[in-house]
Amino acid sequence: MMKRFNMFALVVLLSAATMGCTATQKWMTGGAVVGATVGGIWAHNSSSTISDVQGALIGGATGAAAGALVGNLFDAKTMKDLEEKNAQLEKDLAEAKAEIERLKAENERLRAEIERLKAGQIQMQATILSDVLFASGSARLTAEGQKQLGEIASRIKAEFPNSYVSVQGHTDSQPIKVSKWDDNWQLGCARSLAVMRFLIKQGVSAERASAETYGEYRPVVPNTSPENMKQNRRAVIVVRQADLAVGAGMKAPAAGTSRPRPAGARAGRGGRGPRGGAPRQ
Repeated sequence: MMKRFNMFALVVLLSAATMGCTATQKWMTGGAVVGATVGGIWAHNSSSTISDVQGALIGGATGAAAGALVGNLFDAKTMKDLEEKNAQLEKDLAEAKAEIERLKAENERLRAEIERLKAGQIQMQATILSDVLFASGSARLTAEGQKQLGEIASRIKAEFPNSYVSVQGHTDSQPIKVSKWDDNWQLGCARSLAVMRFLIKQGVSAERASAETYGEYRPVVPNTSPENMKQNRRAVIVVRQADLAVGAGMKAPAAGTSRPRPAGARAGRGGRGPRGGAPRQ
């Protein structure tokens, strides 16, 4: 009975001595407990000359060694996993830092763009449908169109006498078939010039006026119905606080001339841009 108590006490002591936090230590503890138990039982039941305690010690040492080997394997795997996770975290951190730098650069770019736009801040913008300004297929202003443009010119002279005025001509996407125009570029340009020249006749500064056309390429709505096409056929008058091109040191345009337009746009019939246009603009 005493021998069994001694063996039990030995197993407990071995367990306490080898208990730890790492996988190796935990497996050593388990191996020592199992080994001591098996060794003690083996010594007790065999005809060997060793005592139960000696058998438990031998079994505990053997079990602890075996447990340590297994624990080392788990520790190695855990270490590898931790190293991989650490490497991934370092990679994520580097990417996050790069993204922060990119966002900083983008923020600075946007700040610069805001300042640039402030220099050419829009003070007024008026849109008039081409159906009001012109008869079908024509660049000659209607009486109603002249009336509305006269009101706009009066406001520009009264409120923004030193501002820059730009007239944009827009068409729908219908190809021209019966009118004299080559395409939408030419029609949009002729109409924007007609509006600009009328504003100048009403007293708007010719040195601060310009005309441009976008043809069919900047619709406000898809050209999928007659009503939508009507909305896209329009003239837009934009009044800016300062002209960006002049602000950059470029000479203001001479009276009655137009500023550079998108590729393909033209004022006369000398060149040809992309075919397409509106037969009833």
